[in-house]
Amino acid sequence: MKKIKALLIASFLIITIAGTCFSANAAIQVVNKVQQPQQPQHGSEGTIAGMIYDKYANPVDNAIVMLFPAGKFLPEIVSSKDGAYSFTDVPSGQYRIVATKPLINGSGSTTVFTLNEGSTILRNVYLTHGFGGSGGNYSGENGTVAGTIYDENGNPADESYVLLFGKGKILPYNYSISAEDGSYGFVNNVPPGQYRIIATKPLIDGSGSTTLFVVSPGATTTIDVYLNNFLGGGQEIMGQQKLLLKK
Repeated sequence: MKKIKALLIASFLIITIAGTCFSANAAIQVVNKVQQPQQPQHGSEGTIAGMIYDKYANPVDNAIVMLFPAGKFLPEIVSSKDGAYSFTDVPSGQYRIVATKPLINGSGSTTVFTLNEGSTILRNVYLTHGFGGSGGNYSGENGTVAGTIYDENGNPADESYVLLFGKGKILPYNYSISAEDGSYGFVNNVPPGQYRIIATKPLIDGSGSTTLFVVSPGATTTIDVYLNNFLGGGQEIMGQQKLLLKK
């Protein structure tokens, strides 16, 4: 019995020592892994570029252009030159742009869009808010709203529904369908005032919308829209489209 007891004790000690050595070795490996510098993960970076326009579609120089990662409050900031801006070496992800020229042209922003690895995204911004708002007395002469519908990769999107909404209105004032080159137009039939556009190509390119912009008497307002929300952006847009199709 004494021999068996001694053998059991010896076996227990051997197992305990081996386990302790294994645990210590594993701990050392973990510490070494933590202490080693982590190599940054580089993807193929892309470019975001475009133009900054005032509400009359004139290029605006020296505007402050801010690129916000989706859900973030701290932007990267550049100033536009001759209306053009460019963010290069941007990691892939979702972003939005806010542009402003305080006290002169107001501000404008984009919806969230996706930058894929190694791609170039074009986003034009129209400064229509703040001190660039409407105001003033109108003569009653109608204006024109025209532009191009693009998919999220910057390619023209034909056969897209373009809905023109007056400020604060639920039902669209008018609608158009984009041509083969993505162009659309409401020509000489838009009363002066503030409007926004929702464009959609359901189940294919999604939808996109603009902030409020101003249509002035007899003037042409150029508004480009990018379709960057999948499946038409929700039931609201789909419902509006069904209303139009009943006309």
